[in-house]
Amino acid sequence: RQPSSSTEAKFMKVGQLEGFFRRLGSIMEEIESFAKRNDTVTTRISRRFSLREVASLLDVDPTALTKPSNDPSFPVGERRGRERTFSVQDIMLIRAIMASNP
Repeated sequence: RQPSSSTEAKFMKVGQLEGFFRRLGSIMEEIESFAKRNDTVTTRISRRFSLREVASLLDVDPTALTKPSNDPSFPVGERRGRERTFSVQDIMLIRAIMASNP
């Protein structure tokens, strides 16, 4: 009887080990997707948009962004060589300012 008990114990350990690896695999997939999601969000937030892209997003003429209102908080963007770029936060602020000025 002793040998069969030992054999049963080995099968139980193998089954437990297989279950452990299945659970570990699913946890690793969750971690990987969480890391990818965080990378995506970080990349999206750090992306900057050109003057033309912002004008298109806000459905305004690009000159409306180069000659802003008298509001000192109106974002002027960041110069990168000859191009002016805007962050997501800049775009949201411009949108709010434009919406408040009829």
